[in-house]
Amino acid sequence: MIAGLVAGAAAETLLDSYEAERAPNVAFMTAESERLGRIIKMQMTASEKAEALFAAVFGKLGIKPPPLPIALPPQLDTGWLSGVPVKGNALGKMPPQPVMGTAKGRYGKLDDLIGSGFVLLGENCDPTKLLSQDQRAEWDRLGASYRAVRSVDLASEADTDLIDLDGTLLNWMRAHGAKVIALRPDRFVVAEHVSGLELPSVRR
Repeated sequence: MIAGLVAGAAAETLLDSYEAERAPNVAFMTAESERLGRIIKMQMTASEKAEALFAAVFGKLGIKPPPLPIALPPQLDTGWLSGVPVKGNALGKMPPQPVMGTAKGRYGKLDDLIGSGFVLLGENCDPTKLLSQDQRAEWDRLGASYRAVRSVDLASEADTDLIDLDGTLLNWMRAHGAKVIALRPDRFVVAEHVSGLELPSVRR
């Protein structure tokens, strides 16, 4: 977000979205900290005792209990996003971090290979091919990079291509119907091609 301000592609009012994005996470983490503190002190509420019993029953049945809320991936429900996050789309979500390869033979986690700025990723395609001229100009002003994510059975077409070694990222994109996703520097999906690949509306 700060990168957008520095690049001149967003107005200072963009900062107004920070509290809306982060306040739910702060409230959740505070409540979880208090809950864990009570469990440590063995001062569980009735609902927490029920949750512990639920987990014990699942264990005896040999069934893996559902993940604790604190273990779920972070997600934005509102804020500087191009559209409305819903269960089925990628907006406001963070993609997985599998080990990827590059066309030049380098290996590493996704974040390590794409750098720290804005980046658009295309599922087995050059993401610029799905951008209008105006959209491309907007992302260029932010200094965005563009990377195709290829499956291992397809040949690279550019030095910037990423190879999804086990299909984790490609499967995630397909599950969310996202042929192209745009990642903010904090790695939340800010735009995807179904809801539109233009920048969010808070601009100069």
